[in-house]
Amino acid sequence: MRVLVADDEAAMTRALEALLKREHYSVDVVNNGQDALDQFAASAPGTFDAIIMDVMMPVMDGYQAT
Repeated sequence: MRVLVADDEAAMTRALEALLKREHYSVDVVNNGQDALDQFAASAPGTFDAIIMDVMMPVMDGYQAT
């Protein structure tokens, strides 16, 4: 499975990425909602199996991106 993680908190991102990789997930990490939206829009349909989105981020928050 491939997961897109959008979170601006470095410690949380590292912990989540380590947890997901331990379970053999492929992980892409972005730092804000705009980057998540851009990466998702640029990807082929079905690229990501899940998106984990923080709600409080700079540039565009998780609510706006969702």
